Amino acid sequence: MNNLPIYIVNNVKDFYPDHVFDCGQAFRWEKVSANGCETYVGVAGGRVAAISYDDKLHTLTLANVTENDYVNFWHNYLDLDTNYSVIKKSLEVMDDNMSRAVSYGYGIRLLRQEFFETLISFIISANNNIPRIKKCIENLSVNFGNKIPVPDAFHQYVGQEREYFAFPTWEALSSVTAEQISDACKAGYRCPYIVKSAKQYGTALTSGLSLPVTEKEIMLYPGVGPKVADCVLLFSAQNRNVFPVDVWVRRVMSRLYCQEDSVSVVHKYAREHFGNLQGYAQQYLFYYIRSLDN
Repeated sequence: MNNLPIYIVNNVKDFYPDHVFDCGQAFRWEKVSANGCETYVGVAGGRVAAISYDDKLHTLTLANVTENDYVNFWHNYLDLDTNYSVIKKSLEVMDDNMSRAVSYGYGIRLLRQEFFETLISFIISANNNIPRIKKCIENLSVNFGNKIPVPDAFHQYVGQEREYFAFPTWEALSSVTAEQISDACKAGYRCPYIVKSAKQYGTALTSGLSLPVTEKEIMLYPGVGPKVADCVLLFSAQNRNVFPVDVWVRRVMSRLYCQEDSVSVVHKYAREHFGNLQGYAQQYLFYYIRSLDN
C-alpha cells in the first residue's frame, strides 16, 4: 500500500468516529473494519477518505488523504480548530441532564459540510429514516454525480472494492426533471423540491448572494420547514446558534426539560437555557435520547 497516501494527525482530543459519523448529521459515511481497526469510509467535498481514531494515542488517521488534502479540506471539514473541551465544560455545568448527554456523546464534533449538499440531503431527510436517506443520497450521487477515482491500494485498505461518486452539483440537479430524480432515488414528493432548490441555489450563487444564515432565510427554499432549515444551518456551519427540533428532540426536551413539547416552547427554552451553545447542546441531546430508548 505504498502508493496510498495516509495522513496522521496527533494530539486530537474530543473526537470519536462513532459519535461524529453516526449522530445523524451526515449520510455518506459507513463503518468498516480496516486493518483490524474500526474505520469510517466516506465521501465529502468530492473526496474519498477512510478515517480512524486511536483514543489511547489521540491520533487521527486519514487514508487516501495527502497533507495538502488535509490542510485544504479535511481539517476544516472535521472542525478541528474548535475547542470542544471548552464547549463541553460550559454545557456540563448547566444541568445534570446535559452533563450526562455530554458524557455519553463525548466525541461529537459538528462537521462543516458543503451547503448545497447539506440542503438537498436534509430536504430528502424530511419524514424519512436514516437507512432510506443514505440509500437515496447514494443513488442520487451514482446517477448524477461524478465518479471519484481511488487507487487499488485504497480498496485493499478498507477491505472492499466499490465505486465512489461525488454528490451532484447544483448544475446537474438543475438540468434534470423531478421524474428523473424519482427514477434514480425514489425520493417521492421531495423530487420537485430537489430540482427547484437546485435551481434557486444556482440563481443565488451566480448572482453573488450570500448563503442564508437564519431559519427564515433558508425556509425560502422549496420543501424546507423549520427543522430542515435549522439542520442545514447547523451542519453546514452557517449558524451554530440554532436548535433543530424533530421527534427525538421533542421527546428528550419534554422528558428532561419542559413539560410542553411544542416546537415554539422547545425553541424558547433552548434559547434561554443553552444560549449561544444551543446548536451543540441539541446534538449531544439528540445522540443521548436514542440511548435512553434502546
